[in-house]
Order: sequence, then structure tokens, then C-alpha cells
Amino acid sequence: MKQPRAKLLIADCHEDTLIVLQGVLEDAAYDTTAVWTAREFVDAIHSQVFDLALINEYMPGGPCQELLQLLCEADLRCVLLQTRTPAVTRPATPGAEHVSVSVCKHDYAEIVRLVTELLANREKPASAA
Repeated sequence: MKQPRAKLLIADCHEDTLIVLQGVLEDAAYDTTAVWTAREFVDAIHSQVFDLALINEYMPGGPCQELLQLLCEADLRCVLLQTRTPAVTRPATPGAEHVSVSVCKHDYAEIVRLVTELLANREKPASAA
């Protein structure tokens, strides 16, 4: 019996980035839902079940901090997408307990690797930063 594909929510305010990320992650055998505003993100979280979220650190229509809080309430881990390669892999942002890792949003191979690793370990508690 075939195992169901993991479902990912991808949120980024740049359509080109969304299209590429969605294609790369679907090619890696994940089901994806892509949104590009904070309102669409909130609607998706309330209407669907996801295994992991990938969210841009800047989203139009709502502070990222509020969206991260929503992820905590939904008990959904996420990957924080940043424009540049982050200096640290785990953000120290208060309230970002569900952010598993930060990554450059244009490093597609690393994103697929991280998503695969996080989903493989989803039953295990996240290690401390």
C-alpha cells in the first residue's frame, strides 16, 4: 500500500518564488498548497491539514510574528524562508518555537533536504537550538 504524500503549505509574497518552490517540492513527491498573502495563509491553516509549512519572513497583510503564533496554535512546524542565507539555522525570534529551521528561499536543494529531514523526524521532538 502506497503511503500518502506529505502536505506542505508554502507562503511567499513573490509569485515566481512560489511557482519554483511548488514545482521543486512536488517533483520531490510532496503535495503543496501555495499562498502569497497573510490572509490566504490564515485561510489555508483554518481549512486544511498540513504536515509542514514553509513561510517567507515577510508576508504582505500581516506580521510574520502573528503567522508564527498561528502555527504554534495549530501545532504545525515550519521552515522560515529568508532572502539571504541565515547566519544561524534556528531563529531566536521570541514566539517562534515551531520554527524548526531557517533557510535561504532560493537554495532549493537545501529546502528539499530540510523538508525531507523534518518530515522523517516529525514524530520525534525537535532538538534544542
